[in-house]
Amino acid sequence: MIKKATVLLIATVLWTFCVCSDVKVQSQYLSKHGKVFVFDKVIPNIIGHAFMTYYSQYQYVYPDPYEKYYPQSEGDLFWKRQIAPNTLIKMRLWKFIRDAYKSLPEDIHQNKKFLPYESFTFLLDRGDSPKAFKASKEGTTSTGKELYVRVFLSQNYNKNDYCDQAFYNTDDEIVYSVHPRHLRIVFWTGPIETVFRPPSMGRTVPMHGLFLKLTDNMDLFKQSVAEFEANQEEENEKKKLPFPFTNQVDKFDLDSIDPAKHLLYKTYDKHGNAIAFFDNVLPKELVDSIRSYYVRHGGGLSGNIYDQASSETHDNVQYIYQFKPERILNTPYHAVVHKLAAYLSNKTGWHPYDVSCNLIRHTDHTRIHLDCTDDEHEYTFLLYLNPDWTADMYAETAFFDYSTGFDSERGESGLTRKLGNQSYEFITAAVPKFGRIAIFRNLIPHTARPPAPTFLAARYTFPVKVSESLEMAEAKMLREALESKSENVPEDAKYQPLINGEYGDYLKPNLREWVHKHLQLIRSDQELGREEGVKQMKEILFPAKYRGN
Repeated sequence: MIKKATVLLIATVLWTFCVCSDVKVQSQYLSKHGKVFVFDKVIPNIIGHAFMTYYSQYQYVYPDPYEKYYPQSEGDLFWKRQIAPNTLIKMRLWKFIRDAYKSLPEDIHQNKKFLPYESFTFLLDRGDSPKAFKASKEGTTSTGKELYVRVFLSQNYNKNDYCDQAFYNTDDEIVYSVHPRHLRIVFWTGPIETVFRPPSMGRTVPMHGLFLKLTDNMDLFKQSVAEFEANQEEENEKKKLPFPFTNQVDKFDLDSIDPAKHLLYKTYDKHGNAIAFFDNVLPKELVDSIRSYYVRHGGGLSGNIYDQASSETHDNVQYIYQFKPERILNTPYHAVVHKLAAYLSNKTGWHPYDVSCNLIRHTDHTRIHLDCTDDEHEYTFLLYLNPDWTADMYAETAFFDYSTGFDSERGESGLTRKLGNQSYEFITAAVPKFGRIAIFRNLIPHTARPPAPTFLAARYTFPVKVSESLEMAEAKMLREALESKSENVPEDAKYQPLINGEYGDYLKPNLREWVHKHLQLIRSDQELGREEGVKQMKEILFPAKYRGN
């Protein structure tokens, strides 16, 4: 987190930069096909980093016929975060972009004032396939003169990462290409097509960027502001919506559900731990509702960024929309989770400690992992949310037994070939058909397989992890919260056994209240920390008079 003193130092550096910077075109392409201008070293690193962090959550806007959801996305950029045009122009970043366009040849800007009428950050990942899109003829439309802007926001690029921006003539020949560089600014205009190339398969970290459409038509700018504010108001109302069917458990006759009648099949690992698949347990209305809630309102997907570690303990699911477990308690979803866990375990009292929606695409590389340790009695519930799924789309959840004694083998040359420090034998898997449920003891090694390369959308699942009691669930949540505890929360000797995974004492009556109290304490501190982080980023991004907006 950025300290206050650092912010003051940054402000001084920024002021010096604003006064002393000499903005010049780094390179350019000029022809009848269009004009391209490239600028480097215009935006200070601290501004670029703060901006990318501030807008680090994205909406997945891939068209979804099932939801009749067809968002517009120029160039097929499907990870986006819209930015209010009137907010962008208040930011220090805009000042540097404006300095750059004022340094363009006069026949481009004609000494006119340009403002953004469309602005969004975007993310490009390996395996994406953006399409070419065309700027308006000579940068002029019926609504006025236009400029197009792209800023490369990611910090590190290797020479074989691709990520370049290619420009094409009317014969679909490449006439110019811009190599990626941190905070490089690209302006273009005219009847020229361009493609934002995705990263190579060798680059495991997504590429972040900013895209702007600028206009000299102030009415168009004002119209875009009004449209954004209307859309934002609608989105804010959606965020206030409760979890689907909250306090409506009685609307569905869940007591009459007999899990045995819906059981597709059940099997076990070599230790006798159960894995079961069920079909048609939930009414279609419930499956549709959780899917729609996620697909339409799941803005703020957080990217985990690809885990570079060799450990297989991380599931490596990249995009997760996390819910507080309490949100599902008074819903039919929790009632069904509890019923199925009770059916497999012959125990009641199951309570959620981890609830989310997961998004996996064909280029993801998920890993075999465990959800708990051997001494924990827990279940993971998975609800599959993709309609019309078939076997050739892959994306099954696969389960394994852990094997020993297969760590290496001797080849013909006599040399030993390492096979890795963990070996597995396949147990089972099932096609993730719409509405199907998998539930299993989550100490069983498992993984969510990515979809087939022919499936360009995303695989959606609704996972719920449950502990055998409310007390155990809260102890688990507290342990996870302690991983990100700030210095604002004083150390407590009682934290250490919990961090070590020793839950026994925390289930006793004398510590239950302590667990609940400290869980709320750390959650509150995390929320304050997020608010403080946003405040400090605003101090970097906005002049003082705009920080409240």
